[in-house]
Amino acid sequence: MISLLDGDPGRRPGDDDAEDWLALVALAALTLTALVVLGRLTGRGPR
Repeated sequence: MISLLDGDPGRRPGDDDAEDWLALVALAALTLTALVVLGRLTGRGPR
Protein backbone atom coordinates (compact mmCIF):
# COMPACT_ATOMS: atom_id res chain seq x y z
CA MET A 1 0.00 0.00 0.00
CA ILE A 2 2.78 2.42 0.86
CA SER A 3 4.45 1.82 -2.50
CA LEU A 4 1.22 2.98 -4.14
CA LEU A 5 1.32 6.18 -2.10
CA ASP A 6 5.00 6.74 -2.86
CA GLY A 7 4.52 6.55 -6.61
CA ASP A 8 7.85 4.74 -6.93
CA PRO A 9 7.27 1.58 -8.99
CA GLY A 10 10.80 0.30 -8.29
CA ARG A 11 10.30 0.16 -4.55
CA ARG A 12 9.90 -3.24 -2.97
CA PRO A 13 8.24 -4.13 0.34
CA GLY A 14 10.70 -4.01 3.21
CA ASP A 15 13.04 -1.45 1.63
CA ASP A 16 12.55 1.05 4.44
CA ASP A 17 10.36 -0.15 7.29
CA ALA A 18 10.87 2.99 9.38
CA GLU A 19 9.47 5.18 6.62
CA ASP A 20 6.52 2.81 6.18
CA TRP A 21 5.65 2.97 9.87
CA LEU A 22 5.89 6.75 9.90
CA ALA A 23 3.58 7.03 6.90
CA LEU A 24 1.07 4.62 8.43
CA VAL A 25 1.05 6.45 11.77
CA ALA A 26 0.61 9.80 10.01
CA LEU A 27 -2.24 8.42 7.90
CA ALA A 28 -3.93 6.97 11.00
CA ALA A 29 -3.59 10.28 12.87
CA LEU A 30 -5.08 12.23 9.98
CA THR A 31 -7.96 9.77 9.68
CA LEU A 32 -8.70 9.92 13.41
CA THR A 33 -8.57 13.72 13.39
CA ALA A 34 -10.94 13.88 10.43
CA LEU A 35 -13.40 11.53 12.16
CA VAL A 36 -13.35 13.58 15.36
CA VAL A 37 -13.87 16.85 13.48
CA LEU A 38 -16.65 15.36 11.38
CA GLY A 39 -18.33 13.99 14.49
CA ARG A 40 -18.24 17.37 16.18
CA LEU A 41 -19.55 19.18 13.11
CA THR A 42 -22.50 16.82 12.81
CA GLY A 43 -23.17 16.94 16.55
CA ARG A 44 -22.75 13.20 17.06
CA GLY A 45 -19.29 13.18 18.62
CA PRO A 46 -18.35 13.18 22.31
CA ARG A 47 -18.42 16.56 23.99
